Amino acid sequence: MTLTKQKIVTVGWTYTSKCNLNCVHCYNSSSMSHQDDELSVDDAIRVLKKLKDYGVEDINYGGGENTMLPQFWVIARHAKEIGLNQSLTTNGTLMTEAMAETCAELFNDVGVSIDFHQATPNDDFRLSMNGGTFSKSVQAAKLLVKRKVNTEIVMCLNRLNCKPETLQGMIEMCEGLGVGSLRMNTFRPVGRGEYDKQLTLNPQELEESYRFFFNKMSKNGTAITTPDPLFSLLGGQYMTDSGCPCGKTSMRIQSNGDVTPCVFMPLVAGNILRDSIDDIYASELFQRFQNQQPAGKCSICPRWNICRGGCIGRKWALNGSFDGPDPLCWWEPGMAMGILPELVNPGNYNIHERYLCTFYFPIESQVIALQQWEEEKILTQRRGERGGSFFYEQQQREGEGVAVPVLCR
Repeated sequence: MTLTKQKIVTVGWTYTSKCNLNCVHCYNSSSMSHQDDELSVDDAIRVLKKLKDYGVEDINYGGGENTMLPQFWVIARHAKEIGLNQSLTTNGTLMTEAMAETCAELFNDVGVSIDFHQATPNDDFRLSMNGGTFSKSVQAAKLLVKRKVNTEIVMCLNRLNCKPETLQGMIEMCEGLGVGSLRMNTFRPVGRGEYDKQLTLNPQELEESYRFFFNKMSKNGTAITTPDPLFSLLGGQYMTDSGCPCGKTSMRIQSNGDVTPCVFMPLVAGNILRDSIDDIYASELFQRFQNQQPAGKCSICPRWNICRGGCIGRKWALNGSFDGPDPLCWWEPGMAMGILPELVNPGNYNIHERYLCTFYFPIESQVIALQQWEEEKILTQRRGERGGSFFYEQQQREGEGVAVPVLCR
């Protein structure tokens, strides 16, 4: 199966905007209220047929908490029957033994949202109405892992949880749970998050968080992924070789059927019930995603062919523009950057990894921790003394033929 088809092959579907939590950062502004214009089961079945006939291969169900709705399982089962690959992103608070069994039957992989490795900050961040969000989400991951479901912890990386002790705690929690990967979705101020822009990291915080994860990765550790083109500055590689898939090979369907090129982009290109996928794909909005042009420092950046100016959804949220450099980009002309590794996992993927612009860490290389975090902080403080930024180069370990990142000063 190729991962580089230039047509829509992966769809993120917010089947419902209803949710039992009220998270401050929710890109979808989900709540307990049910929206009147959400698709019926019959309409959803029509959508599945339309997607299948077009050639869509994968669906990731987000939201909203889909597990609240009995009809969701009817839809997911039908999608399975017609041969669509499926994944589910859930807060996990409603997971039971029986539901975990159903997930094992229907989904290729399941993501469970947890943002802190401790109960109190996690529950506060997710504004749990009845408390216990953290313990329920952890239990959900355990139930899924027990049934050998490919399970991923999904973390919203933001200013409140970017401290090294929290990042280390998340890694240790994931390793203890035995999940396959930790996914860092960097906070974008969209949806309800538009009113909490103070959660947005600044460029230095984002760089330091990514460096921390990069340095902590080991060959046998939990895989770490991030849907952020800026990770290419450090030497992370796309899961696919076609760059960010949003508006190119993936799109999002909202709960009323409206279609956007990216989950972080509120602008609508059409409606899946009313418009053909070909017309949506050829729309002016999708064309803006497909035909990005370099501007400013991007025009001389060595990573342009991969990064394409960063996250368009974030540029829109923070700058109100499709164009120009990502506002969180820390690279400046003259700074060196990491050398990209070869794709090490071109055929085995989580569905979410084709839905967003996933970067992965080269876990099949012998990636080593080059500095303890305290040492890294000291080095970071010295940037102003010599200019530039710390970066990684790949060197061949003698006799092993393995690419190893080394810190260059």
